[in-house]
Amino acid sequence: MKYLLYIVFFLPITLQAQTFYQGADLSYINELEDCGVIYKENELPKDPYKIFADHNCTLVRLRLWHTPSWYDHLNEGKRYSHLADVKKSIKRAKMAKMQVLLDFHLSDNWADPSKQVIPAA
Repeated sequence: MKYLLYIVFFLPITLQAQTFYQGADLSYINELEDCGVIYKENELPKDPYKIFADHNCTLVRLRLWHTPSWYDHLNEGKRYSHLADVKKSIKRAKMAKMQVLLDFHLSDNWADPSKQVIPAA
């Protein structure tokens, strides 16, 4: 009969806590503000990025479309969630000391499982 001998080595392990992100999708902030929305906290106007940052939000999700031409018929033709708009949002997030999760949309319009239109570009 053969016996197996197991030798266990206990090594000191340094564990690091994982970073926990509390985030919010703020893709619409610029558009809503351009339409006249005013964000408030305690009845006082306040930058929405600052509101989220002050309440432990550490990550902002932003949607980026290549060519959101469907906006051309809305908001007097002003586009949102395109490169220039997203750059503005990234700056606002960074000013509030939040990180950014950039979500590249592989469509020029809204997409879901039943609607996947190839972008014009």
